[in-house]
Amino acid sequence: MNTMLVYRVETAWGQGPYNRWDGAMTEAQADEHQLMTKAHCNTETHPSPQVDRAWSKNPKSGQFDDSYLFGFGSRADLVAWFGGWGAHLQDCGYRVNVYRVPVRAVIAGRNQVAAKRYSMVRMCSLPITKLAP
Repeated sequence: MNTMLVYRVETAWGQGPYNRWDGAMTEAQADEHQLMTKAHCNTETHPSPQVDRAWSKNPKSGQFDDSYLFGFGSRADLVAWFGGWGAHLQDCGYRVNVYRVPVRAVIAGRNQVAAKRYSMVRMCSLPITKLAP
């Protein structure tokens, strides 16, 4: 079976940084988190699945639902996406989990990948600051 590694920023309970509003952050962390999220609304540098041209050309991309999780196909892509925010993310409890996923369960976008949640096998977990270029 052909597999690939997927790098995903998430909390210990699997929640990604764009879906976390659980009250566990301090007010200052929440304010900075909001700044990061706003900075990541640029459709050219941080395209969402709805506007990523690479995904829009894939017929399976219209099937994104709760069965998919988003991550990156390489450490370099993750660092490029979250560059400058690693210390903040780590302070808020995020880590990088590395998963092995069958290639057939992954849809690649221009910057991110979407992987079928139940096809992902966690290989290891790393502090996000260890991924600096």
